[in-house]
Amino acid sequence: MKHLGTVTLETERLILRKARPEDASAMFANWASDDKVTKFMTWPTYTGMEEADCRIAYLCGEYEKDNYYEWFIELKEIGQPIGSIGAVRVLDDVQLAHIGYCMGSKWWGQGIMPEALAAVIRFFFERVGVNRVEACHDVNNPNSGRVMVKCGMQYEGTLRQSGWNNQGVSDRAFYGILREEYLVREKQEVTWDDLRQSGDLLMSSKRYMIEKMKKIYPYWLITGPNWCGMSETVFLLPDGYYMSVFSMRGDEYDCLGMEYGEKAELRPDDGDLYCLSDYETPAQMLEDMLAEHNR
Repeated sequence: MKHLGTVTLETERLILRKARPEDASAMFANWASDDKVTKFMTWPTYTGMEEADCRIAYLCGEYEKDNYYEWFIELKEIGQPIGSIGAVRVLDDVQLAHIGYCMGSKWWGQGIMPEALAAVIRFFFERVGVNRVEACHDVNNPNSGRVMVKCGMQYEGTLRQSGWNNQGVSDRAFYGILREEYLVREKQEVTWDDLRQSGDLLMSSKRYMIEKMKKIYPYWLITGPNWCGMSETVFLLPDGYYMSVFSMRGDEYDCLGMEYGEKAELRPDDGDLYCLSDYETPAQMLEDMLAEHNR
C-alpha cells in the first residue's frame, strides 16, 4: 500500500477535501446538529459551535499523518461542506480500508453519497493500493446499505449485537468489494500489474477470471476443495455441462486450471492448465480459457 493521506478528490458535483477551520459553521448547521444524521452515529448531536471547532482542530492535526483519511464533502453548487466520509480503520497487513460516512438529511436521496463513496473506493483501489474496501451499517438503517450496493459492494452478512451507536447495542450488516471485483466493474483494460498489487498474483488472477466469468455464466457456486485439494469455483454452463476454475502453484510457474464434464465431480484429465507467464495480458488468458470451452 502507498499511503497518500487526505488528498483532494473531485467528482461532477463534489469536492472531497480536508476540513478547514472556517468550515465549523457549515459542519454544525448542515449535518452535525441534525438529529436524523446522528441517530445511528456513535457521537451525539452537536449542540454548539464549540464542538465543531474542536472536531475540526482534531482533524487538522491528524492530517499530518499519511495514513489518515477523512474528507469533508463539499457540494459545488453551494460551495459548502454537507457531510464527511473517511476510513475509520485502515489495516496494512490485509490491505483493507473500512469506510464510514454521514451527510445532512436535506441532501438525502439525491445520489450524492454514492457519488462520494464511489470516488473514495476508486482512490483506495487505484492510488493507495488496497485489496479490500468494506463498510457496515445498523440493520435499522437500510438506506446506508443501498449506498454501498450502488457502488458495487456486496452484502456479506450480519453480525448480531456487534456494534453500538446512539440507539444502543446494534446488529451490523457488512458489505465489501475486492480489488478484482472493482477491476471487473470499472476498468476496461486490466494489466498483470493491476492484479499484482494485491500481493499474490496467482490468487488475484484467479479471482479476477472468476469475476469475469460470472458475467458470462451466471449460474455458479463455490464447492470447496477439488480432486487435488485446491479450492475451485464451479459454473453450470448453458449446455448442461460443468466447468470449474482452480489455481495451481508450481516451483517454476503459476497456472490457472479449467476442467469440463457432465458432473461437478470432474476428473483431472478433463481440463487444461494456463500459465500466467504465457500471456501478455489477463484478457488474452481469459480469451484462451473461454475459447477452449466454445470449441
